[in-house]
Amino acid sequence: MNSKPLGRMENDMKKWMNVFLVMFILVNLVGCGKRRESKDNTDMERDGQTVNNLTGSQSNIDYGIEVRTDINGDGHTDRVRVYDIVSGDYAFTQVSVILNDDSSFFIDYSDSWASSYLVAGDLSGNGKADVVVIRYSTGSTYNGCDVSVLHMGKNELGEDDFEEYPSIFVQNSEFGTEQPVGFGEEDDFSCIGASIIEKNGKTMLRLISCVDPLNDIVQCVDCSYRDDGWYIEDIQTVNDYWGNDKESELLGYSY
Repeated sequence: MNSKPLGRMENDMKKWMNVFLVMFILVNLVGCGKRRESKDNTDMERDGQTVNNLTGSQSNIDYGIEVRTDINGDGHTDRVRVYDIVSGDYAFTQVSVILNDDSSFFIDYSDSWASSYLVAGDLSGNGKADVVVIRYSTGSTYNGCDVSVLHMGKNELGEDDFEEYPSIFVQNSEFGTEQPVGFGEEDDFSCIGASIIEKNGKTMLRLISCVDPLNDIVQCVDCSYRDDGWYIEDIQTVNDYWGNDKESELLGYSY
């Protein structure tokens, strides 16, 4: 997991916080968030709305601090939630999943003073939902954020766990303009938003980068997953991003 090393005292605090979080999640699962599944498990009712739980290579796209999606490809709905924990000078973000069989696992992002959001959908086309974690930096002027894309895998002990996709862009030779290298912490990509979209028959990762905030200009990058990274399918310059409130139009939600 991509956690940063913590001291012994922080590890103890983290351990008890994790115990509390697991207990809190389990308590909240009882008698709440009930869903109506059809006989063939193709749709469910969530928050008063019926949405498709697509089969095959697609999973429904869902947004929020909690998303309900099929993360392991067994045809049943799982629950993924993000928690931003602050205690004094100590802060971290945890993404936790509870599978349909009530087993669970999580990943922590240490030293994360953030307000986080999730988007879920099948980016790799393997019938299992991936989870985009957007951690908006607290106090950021233009809603700067860190983005991680997770999928379910196995750890060194063979247990269910989160794994991260690489944050590298694969260049598209059809574009004559300069293309970003990646969207990781070390890359020169000032990310201010991310989502999952359906475009040209593909499920893509969409990333918004702040280019010129004084003139209200951003860059929108749509990319599809490959084994060697995220292939840039389309790249556009967008004007009047804040002035015309284009966040919800481009991302599908407004944070």
